[in-house]
Amino acid sequence: MEEFAYRLYCQSCKSECEVYHHMDSHQYELDYCPFCGAEIDEDTREEIHEEEE
Repeated sequence: MEEFAYRLYCQSCKSECEVYHHMDSHQYELDYCPFCGAEIDEDTREEIHEEEE
């Protein structure tokens, strides 16, 4: 199963976090900050591509 990873930056509470999941991206949208609930837009959400060794 493929792992998805995202780095989120919240401008409202100034937090930064990484979220990892194995769900389909259309089922698990990352639209809100997990800390304060503010909306996260595409400019503050970055997909992490980790290279496998």
